[in-house]
Amino acid sequence: MRKTLLAATALFAACTAASAATINNQIANGGFQAIPDATPSLANWTVGPANTTAVNLRAADDRIDRRGDAALDEADAFDNFFTSGPFVVLGDEAGAIGGGPDQGIFSLSQQFRLPRRSGGSEIQSLDLSVSFRYAFDGVVAENAPVNAADDDFSVVLSRINPNSQAVLKTYNLFAASLGTARTGQLSGDFSAQLLDLVPGATYVLSFVLNEKGAGFNSAVGIDNVKVAGTAVVPVPGSLVLLGSALVGLMRFARRRAVAA
Repeated sequence: MRKTLLAATALFAACTAASAATINNQIANGGFQAIPDATPSLANWTVGPANTTAVNLRAADDRIDRRGDAALDEADAFDNFFTSGPFVVLGDEAGAIGGGPDQGIFSLSQQFRLPRRSGGSEIQSLDLSVSFRYAFDGVVAENAPVNAADDDFSVVLSRINPNSQAVLKTYNLFAASLGTARTGQLSGDFSAQLLDLVPGATYVLSFVLNEKGAGFNSAVGIDNVKVAGTAVVPVPGSLVLLGSALVGLMRFARRRAVAA
């Protein structure tokens, strides 16, 4: 009997084997370039407010990214952080950091649906990472009040009901603040791993800059946005094999019982 149980355990493990499948980037146009000609583009992204010009595309050599001009304050640039391709700016309409507007909530977001199946099999679980490049900086106005309210930059992933758009769950991925008492550029390559995303569910990734207009004028640059990773799926045919194996083991156990 013990041998039968050991055989059943081993067979169960073999027959319910799972494999990892690659989940490619779920964000469309995460590099802000149209395909195939690589022209700068905000296709597939939603800008907020809808009619704002304070969310816009910039080239890698744009003034907002350049530094080193003796006639200009280096605080009004992203210090050559974006070295290739176009990137998106939130919070300034044109030129260097410190242009208009200096107050408002500006956002960039994209809705996407995660796959439910891979290779013909239902996905059991998802192990995905959200990643992007960012630079957040600002300039202090003359005669700015001391300890004025900071400007805030945040990144949020939300699972939503695709019909009602109601938010079902929120992941606060990133948050940073700069202001008159908290200056200095924040920049880097951000990545966060998420293990409990739901196969087939709809999500929205949002970048939000909240400028308070309290003597500090900020801007955010964003590039290379990705949501990608792996999915766990059962090995094709393993469940059918498991059922057949269990029937065989039951028959074997009965024959041994009769023989005894």
